[in-house]
Amino acid sequence: EVMDEKERSRLAKLNLEAAEIAITKSAFRTAVNYLEIGVSALDHTVRWQERYYDITLRTFLFLARMRMCCGRKSGAIAACEEIFENVIF
Repeated sequence: EVMDEKERSRLAKLNLEAAEIAITKSAFRTAVNYLEIGVSALDHTVRWQERYYDITLRTFLFLARMRMCCGRKSGAIAACEEIFENVIF
């Protein structure tokens, strides 16, 4: 089934919320899984546009931090690079 942008955004938000709960319980690997699902839900062609910017930035910031906590340095760097390439100053 194909999801529209609104459904994708909602899925990303729900996964971010689930990741935040996992983080409070120190379940960092679980948080990474939720965040990666959230990233994949956000269409890469529109995720950094204004209407999705906040959810995308928060998801990638948490993803970078949680990957580092799980010892996935290269994955954390990749998330940071995505942020640096798209952040609005």
